[in-house]
Amino acid sequence: MDLGAARIDFLDGQCWVHEVKSSTRPTEADHAQGRHYCHRLHTLGIPVEGTVLHYPATRRTQRHPYTDDEARQAAADIAAVLAVAAASTSPDRLPRPQCRGCSYTDYCWTE
Repeated sequence: MDLGAARIDFLDGQCWVHEVKSSTRPTEADHAQGRHYCHRLHTLGIPVEGTVLHYPATRRTQRHPYTDDEARQAAADIAAVLAVAAASTSPDRLPRPQCRGCSYTDYCWTE
């Protein structure tokens, strides 16, 4: 499902957002991505129950209901991203090991 700036793997009949992850273990970034998708759908007026993260390599799933706390966290995350984007300087880089697998590694670490 294409939402313009976001692409959801699929939305089931019970209004759960499903995301298939290639990694073998869950991360906070995975949860944040699902939370953002729920927030986006909610702001478009589409009812959503939460996110189901699928990890096929380990045959595991994680369910994260979209609660009021999750909605507040999504709004705070979006505000933080917008503040970084509007800043006149880039934030400090994370330690290199934390960047493993990130799509922006070349952007941050190319001198």
